[in-house]
Amino acid sequence: MAPELEWSIWRQLKGAFNIDKFIFSPVIENMKSCPISQYDTMEEAISSCVGRLVFLEPWAKRSLSEVPQIDEEPNICFILSDTSQSNQKFVDNNDYRIRTPENTDLYGVNAAAIALSHYHRVFEK
Repeated sequence: MAPELEWSIWRQLKGAFNIDKFIFSPVIENMKSCPISQYDTMEEAISSCVGRLVFLEPWAKRSLSEVPQIDEEPNICFILSDTSQSNQKFVDNNDYRIRTPENTDLYGVNAAAIALSHYHRVFEK
């Protein structure tokens, strides 16, 4: 999709949920003007994260509701991949899934919105 549109979609989540930072991998040349940190590899992107890593993977056994609450872990980094990749080699027992009524892949922005909404709801309690 056009970089301006993609950034606009992610920017809405940033504003709605007070997200500190977006990190993309690999580098997307057309998005270099956007305030997004970009890395050539997933290894580099993950190592730049500060806080608890939460991998959202469709194959994970634990539910999103098992992610530690904000008072236990003030810095959460949601890690997503696209449907052509998997972050399985990086997971290290920090994998969770979004349970949906039907089995399907979600675009990253959809998964992020669901995860942030769930996490925010937990935070409000």
